[in-house]
Amino acid sequence: MKIAEYKRLAKRSKYRAVPTVVDGIRFASIAEAEMYQLLKADKETRHIDCHVPVTLPGGIRFSVDFIRWYWHGPNDSLGLKAEAVEVKGFSTQDFKTKRRLFDQFHPLSPLQVFSKNGKNWEAI
Repeated sequence: MKIAEYKRLAKRSKYRAVPTVVDGIRFASIAEAEMYQLLKADKETRHIDCHVPVTLPGGIRFSVDFIRWYWHGPNDSLGLKAEAVEVKGFSTQDFKTKRRLFDQFHPLSPLQVFSKNGKNWEAI
């Protein structure tokens, strides 16, 4: 890793998140990278799409952290399903609005939102 690249990755965001790279994918925070690793380790997971752009009503742009594709049902008999997963340190008013619009209009609703509290994950 070059020094300039390290400095760019080490720069903190306005929310004090530290960018992290896992499997060649740049994540905005350590928690987001950890969630990726958890989703990847799940035996039901077949594929993970990262940082998926979504356009909500009113032309509002939103990037979903992960879309997790997994087999659903006993013995995978019900087929492949998808769920949208978002990682947040805390919820801003802007995110609450985007989440409400996503849940009302997007076919992958409801948006699964997780926050890390110490070593534990909480659904919010």
